[in-house]
Amino acid sequence: MKKIDLIVIIPVGPTTNIDFLLDTIESVKYYCGKSQKIILTNDSRKEINLDQKLNLDVVNMPSPMGKQSGLYFSLCSGIKHAIEKYDFKVLLRMDDDALVTGKEPEIEAMEYFNNHPEVGILGSYKVDWENTKRSFLPPKKQIQIELNPLWRIYNFFRKRKTNSIEPAVKLAVKHGYELGEHILGGVYFMSRTLIDKLNTAGQMPSQHFVGSKLEEDHIFGILTYSVNMRLGDFVTANYPMCLKWKGMPTSPQNVLKIGKKVVHSTRYYLDLPEKEVRAIFKKSRK
Repeated sequence: MKKIDLIVIIPVGPTTNIDFLLDTIESVKYYCGKSQKIILTNDSRKEINLDQKLNLDVVNMPSPMGKQSGLYFSLCSGIKHAIEKYDFKVLLRMDDDALVTGKEPEIEAMEYFNNHPEVGILGSYKVDWENTKRSFLPPKKQIQIELNPLWRIYNFFRKRKTNSIEPAVKLAVKHGYELGEHILGGVYFMSRTLIDKLNTAGQMPSQHFVGSKLEEDHIFGILTYSVNMRLGDFVTANYPMCLKWKGMPTSPQNVLKIGKKVVHSTRYYLDLPEKEVRAIFKKSRK
């Protein structure tokens, strides 16, 4: 088993722009340390043909997984692949509209996990990068819907397979979880300790979430608490991440000026389209 510092997992779907994906991969290879491996979880329903020199691992989904809990299951396939093939220290999960924009953010993540062993996921948690409080209300409402027995009855008559999320939620609540808590999806670090605990507990993946309409980041919030670990903010002050759900949290120039090292989402900044946002970061890599 090859020893490696960093695993990067990037999900690929039917709408993924290959040029943008290659740009994201380039940013990882440029800024992150040499001890790395990039794994693509391929749910695009077609073969991914990329330059062999990129030295990527591609994990193909046996059938279309889609979004919401489907993305959770496809990411788990990538994480299981990493567990089986590599002795790694930390994992960075990135969407294809995330970029690495500064040198070796994984070092800061590893240091944080070493200093706070109870924390399993790092990203935008209780606040965003400007220290504004995030709302957990939407996932809380969906969890409450799925805890209602009528949810499974409704899906039964619609001939949709669903399992009960109740056992996982109850276990998480026992360890201090509040409904809806999660790290913003799109990009976050996961500790090796959390991954090993989830895998040992049979939660990689957890079959409780088959058919769930919860998003992948909501599910990982529940599961982190279910193994008695916690979530952590990694976006404020001098922390390296600068994250927003839709679009850039600030201008590309400001990201570079203040030294942020991981950014999401490159889709746009004000009237600036993704191609131009990426071009600014690409130029900085030259």
